[in-house]
Amino acid sequence: MANRLIALQAEKVIVADDHPLFRTAIKEALQESQGETTFLEASSFETLQELVDENQDVDLVLLDLHMPGALGFSALSWFIGHKPNTPVIMVSANSHPETVRRAIDHGAAGFLSKSTGVEDMEACISQVMAGERGLHPGRDAHATGSGRYAAGHGPRPDTTDHGHGGGESPPSGRRA
Repeated sequence: MANRLIALQAEKVIVADDHPLFRTAIKEALQESQGETTFLEASSFETLQELVDENQDVDLVLLDLHMPGALGFSALSWFIGHKPNTPVIMVSANSHPETVRRAIDHGAAGFLSKSTGVEDMEACISQVMAGERGLHPGRDAHATGSGRYAAGHGPRPDTTDHGHGGGESPPSGRRA
């Protein structure tokens, strides 16, 4: 049933990655279970911008962190600025907890490592399409540091050291 949920809600998906083999693999892995979903491909930030301009009805973007024409999280920030109600799942071979946390902080609904299995990818997409945010399959919700935030479904946990051990920031500098 989870697979049908994606097909019903994500009718048009942009797969944005500069590697043609990876775009094709993602598309084929999801098409097998999604049937009616239309997949559009972007090989660069410029192509992503063109697709967004031409397809205002995009339901989901699977976005590679390292796209030609983009620097850091600039493609994600641009997309969120133009389509704030359309979820983006970042996809990258770099799944370091700090990278995941920064992607979520920049507005990604979820984060997938390029080594994620198809079942976990489908589950993440299904959860994102159901409105969940801050998802990263494979990251233990009870892990220490920013890994908790990446897997969490709620607000970012307090990582401030309230003792004198050199925490991230003093209590007065915490985000609400």
